[in-house]
Amino acid sequence: MINDSDSISIGKLAQLCGVTVRTLQYYDRSGLLPASFNRSGRREYSGEDLIKLQQILFLKSLGFPLKKINGNLLKTGNLAELGRLFNRQKKILIKQKNHLERTINALDMLIGESEKGRRVSIEKMMAVLEVMKQENPCAFIIWYFSDGQLEKIAKDFSSSGKYQTFMDSFTGLFAELQLLYNRHADPSGPEAQRIAAGWWNMVSRFSNGDSEILNTLMKSGQDMDNWPDETEPMRKVFQELLAPALGYYFKQNNIMVDENNS
Repeated sequence: MINDSDSISIGKLAQLCGVTVRTLQYYDRSGLLPASFNRSGRREYSGEDLIKLQQILFLKSLGFPLKKINGNLLKTGNLAELGRLFNRQKKILIKQKNHLERTINALDMLIGESEKGRRVSIEKMMAVLEVMKQENPCAFIIWYFSDGQLEKIAKDFSSSGKYQTFMDSFTGLFAELQLLYNRHADPSGPEAQRIAAGWWNMVSRFSNGDSEILNTLMKSGQDMDNWPDETEPMRKVFQELLAPALGYYFKQNNIMVDENNS
C-alpha cells in the first residue's frame, strides 16, 4: 500500500497506472502533474500524485481535454461544480455520438448503393457530406433525389440564409407537431390543420415549383417504412398525425396529388 508521503519513481508510477514514462514527462512539462526531483535529478512522485494521476486518466477516458482537466476539474473539490462539468461533457459526447451514428448511416447507404451495383456520383457524395456537417435530421432523404435534382436544390439553396430559413421552419413545425402528437390531437382539428398548411407551404417552397422534386419528396414520405432506424420517433409522428392531417388538408383545399405519391 502506498501512502501520501511515499516517494514513487517515474517508472514505478507509469507501471502502476498503465501509462508510459513519456506521458508522465509530458504531464510534468505541461503542469498537469508536476513532479518533484530527488538529489540525483530524477523525477519522483507522492501517493497524492498517484491519486491525482488516476483522476486525470479517468477524466481523460471520458473525453475531457487536458486543458479542461488542468484548468477546472482538479483545482476544485466542489462536487456540484464537478457534476455540472460532467453534464456538459456528457452533452458533448452525445453530440459526437450522434454525429458518428449519422456518419455510419451515410456510409451504410453508400455501401448499399455500391453493393447493388449502382453508381454513386460525386454530387451525391458531396451532398451527403454537406448534410452530415449541418446535422440535418432528414439528411437521408437526399438518397431519393437524382443528381440533377440535387444540383437544382443546391443552386436554389445557395442564396444567403435560405437553407437556415428552411431548417428553422422545419424545426418549428415539427416541435408543434410533436406537442400535438403527445396530446393525441385530431388530424382534422384546427391546430393540426394549421400545421398541415404550414408543412405544405414549406414543402412547396423547397421544391421551388419543380414538380419532379415535389413528387420525389412525396415518394420519400410514402416510403417511411424504409427510413433509417434512428428516425423511428419522427416517423411515428409523421405516420400517425402528419400524414392523415395532410390528407385531410388536401381534400379540404382541393389539392390534387398523384395517387402513386399520396
